[in-house]
Amino acid sequence: MRRRRGGVRAVGEGAAEARGRFTFDPVRGTLVYEIEVSGLDSVAVHAVALRSTDDEGQWMVVRRLSGPGVTAPNGMLTLTPANRSRLEEGELYLNVFTRDHPFGAARARLELRR
Repeated sequence: MRRRRGGVRAVGEGAAEARGRFTFDPVRGTLVYEIEVSGLDSVAVHAVALRSTDDEGQWMVVRRLSGPGVTAPNGMLTLTPANRSRLEEGELYLNVFTRDHPFGAARARLELRR
């Protein structure tokens, strides 16, 4: 199996925006990410995270990618089998949380090329 790449652009209320590049390795179950948040001051950013819904349809944070003040998080994480399935099914979202929008200032679905 080969690695799959994808990109995302999350646009939200006001000027908040996040752009990201992702590479998923299905053999290792790893997701490499590079994200850039723009349109707001770094002090306004509370977190950048991956979210999905639980079995009852309620939003949950799957993995926090950065904390307060970080506008360019990057790294690699290993997805659980459940989160691998969510990614493959288009059920993982990139979210930016801010002081003014604690439930999410910008959101976009992660989509990988087939």
